[in-house]
Amino acid sequence: AKGQLSDTQKLFMTTGLCGGFSTFSAFSAESFVLLEGGNYFFFLLNIVASVLLCMVAYYLGSKCF
Repeated sequence: AKGQLSDTQKLFMTTGLCGGFSTFSAFSAESFVLLEGGNYFFFLLNIVASVLLCMVAYYLGSKCF
């Protein structure tokens, strides 16, 4: 596909798509470290807080910008 993608498509593929996968991988890894360590409260807190904060950030971003 060399030469077939626009600069915008390349930017999306490298930062958007790959960045999203690496961020989710880090979130999953951190959550499982807490779970395997027996930190059930912080495991659940990490998941709930991450999801809620992301939803709030999305909402604010969509309303403010």
